[in-house]
Amino acid sequence: MGNCSVVCRRDNNAPCFRDAEKSKNKNVVQLVKIDGKVMEFSAPILVRDVLQNFSGFNIALSREALQHLPLSSRLKLGDTYYLIPSVDGLGIEKGARKVDNEGEGSVKRIKVVITRQQLQDLLSEQGLPVDILSQLRSDTCSENEKFTAIWKPKLESIPEDDEIRSIF
Repeated sequence: MGNCSVVCRRDNNAPCFRDAEKSKNKNVVQLVKIDGKVMEFSAPILVRDVLQNFSGFNIALSREALQHLPLSSRLKLGDTYYLIPSVDGLGIEKGARKVDNEGEGSVKRIKVVITRQQLQDLLSEQGLPVDILSQLRSDTCSENEKFTAIWKPKLESIPEDDEIRSIF
């Protein structure tokens, strides 16, 4: 089914979102969910804390907002916020997580396959692991190039129809 945005309608054809807009309470933070239900928080709360329970969603200031609030934003008392489907979350594979990089460098997770000797060298070296890993990568690439240059198939090639006729 995927993420789908449905605005429910009441008997008088007014969207459910209006209920939250009318009941402006200064002592609570209101969060309107996609189904029109309103969640209320009695204290200011971070966007990151709310979204832990709603994967694939973001929080915005209006239901038509194209931009969502950053994870570090604090939801203020007396304001109404809207839970909207995440546009960029639609293409992410299951199990993959987006890394929040607010001012820091981006983070990439890699898998490294090395021998025990290379691991010992890596642990005993005082250099940066990035330098050592890049050296291992370049060594591996050069070894692969050597093998591809001398590789030959074990099976003989199968002759085509034209070649078979010329043999007989």
